Amino acid sequence: MKNILLFMLATSLTSCSDDSGYLGGGGTSTPMLRTTVETAPNGTTFTSQYRYSDDQLLEVTHSNGTNEVYSYAGDFLTEVNFYTNGSLVKKDVYKYTTSGVFGEFTSYDYTATDANKSAFKSTYSYNGNNVTVTRYTGGPQNQNQVVDTLALTLNSSGDILKAAGSKMTTTYNFDAKKAPLSSSTAYLVRTLAALEGGAHNITTVQSTQNNTVSNSYSTYTYNTDDYPASETHTEPDGSVHTTLYTYN
Repeated sequence: MKNILLFMLATSLTSCSDDSGYLGGGGTSTPMLRTTVETAPNGTTFTSQYRYSDDQLLEVTHSNGTNEVYSYAGDFLTEVNFYTNGSLVKKDVYKYTTSGVFGEFTSYDYTATDANKSAFKSTYSYNGNNVTVTRYTGGPQNQNQVVDTLALTLNSSGDILKAAGSKMTTTYNFDAKKAPLSSSTAYLVRTLAALEGGAHNITTVQSTQNNTVSNSYSTYTYNTDDYPASETHTEPDGSVHTTLYTYN
């Protein structure tokens, strides 16, 4: 993998061990997540299959007729297109600074009924292990209405420990094992865009909004490579979802 020093020089964020996920790279050769099977509390299952070229995730296909297609410029993730039964419904665009650091994420919703609120943009600025995310909304050509500003706190591995905004604050705990997709290129860029996750697996989530606290948690079993083999996730309402993970 590429040395995270390139990222540190550009942003001063503490090194994510040997992972250059905030840059274009960040993948390792094996193992790669191939299939997940999620089981809902009512017993219905949702299967996802993952396709790669080397370390680059190219497509995720789901059992409900949806799929996502990933595009890259070299090792830099640039775009993800979302389809439902073959029709494009959403597009995510990733942009980088001249130093190659992830700096902007825009999501275009092609199913939105209000064209003036059909796109959402986030910009990122870095200061040590703290990331400031400013979020905007608007139409497909312009996103200039500020929605919120989030303060993210990360650890040295790139795990997002806290996301604090004006409306909600969420804190996360992690295990010390590898996240299922952490071997794929630009994985930590995707977690920053999602404002959740990291190099390891989330074990507890606590969200506070309007003085109301909700908690969810996950427990895992692991394979011999220290990736999750199964997950049991309990929602704030007590409902339980299970997921099985298979790798190559």
